[in-house]
Amino acid sequence: WSVYVVVDDGAFRIEMVDEGRKLPLNAAAEPAMRQLVESLNIPGTDAAQIAAAMADWRDEPIGAACEGQEPACHNAPFQTVDELRLVPGMTPELIAALEPYVTVFGSGLVNANTASVQVLDAISCPGAALVAARDAAPFTAPPPTCPSSAVASTAFTVSVDAALTGGSAQSHLRAVVHRDGRILAWQSQ
Repeated sequence: WSVYVVVDDGAFRIEMVDEGRKLPLNAAAEPAMRQLVESLNIPGTDAAQIAAAMADWRDEPIGAACEGQEPACHNAPFQTVDELRLVPGMTPELIAALEPYVTVFGSGLVNANTASVQVLDAISCPGAALVAARDAAPFTAPPPTCPSSAVASTAFTVSVDAALTGGSAQSHLRAVVHRDGRILAWQSQ
């Protein structure tokens, strides 16, 4: 959700994004990553190759996708979504398309109450049917057709933009916060 407030000397825009609505890069199975990449329809993208490279990036030992690559694959969990830029085969177009749908924060489960059709489909849940059902009433437990999902989230990205009238001063703050109030990360913009 987003809130825009105008005050006498400027304006503030506050936005909060549920990280649970996204596919968790460090917990998603390779087929889920492949399905998500396929759903983005980026011309010239080999979804199977990209998904294998993403999986190889985060695990040990070095596999075929990362062998001989420079920089060397991380062989550990993704620390940021921006780290996708280093994965073999990634293009700027694919990264831009993936960013709204992937995260490194949260419980590792996708929130069936907020996830997009693409993300739900990627985890082998009937995305369109679940979105239609939750529009009628939010889920209070994981739906039977998506038992590996969650119905609440633990991490949220909060962005605050402030501008004085006339554009003389602007500021941007972005943080990922846990449901309990802890700051998980500050993100620069």
